[in-house]
Amino acid sequence: MLLDTCVVIDHLRGRSEASEFIGRLQARPAVSTVTIAEVFAGLRSQGAEQIARSFFVSCEVLPVDPFVAEAGGNFMRHYQPSHSMDLGDALIAATAEHHGLELATLNVKHFPMFKGLKAAY
Repeated sequence: MLLDTCVVIDHLRGRSEASEFIGRLQARPAVSTVTIAEVFAGLRSQGAEQIARSFFVSCEVLPVDPFVAEAGGNFMRHYQPSHSMDLGDALIAATAEHHGLELATLNVKHFPMFKGLKAAY
């Protein structure tokens, strides 16, 4: 399961639904390096940074490699005009697709390429 940034942020902020969702996963959760960047962009203290680092150590971290970058660019070309997709979401979607992972998100409308996607909680 690849966690979208919104799920990680909810977990780090102590939202019980997010923490319970992550706790129920059968396998180690995965995150994109894009999610790490997005999370750290919004942190306000060194304490929050340490909490985030501790969480990310428990995850499988998947990089944006050339295959993911190409797929993300293709998603942008196809979905940005009609869905106002941003590059971060395109790369996260491409990471999930490339690794054959389900995506856990609350922002279903941001990921039109995944038909039948439902909010994680």
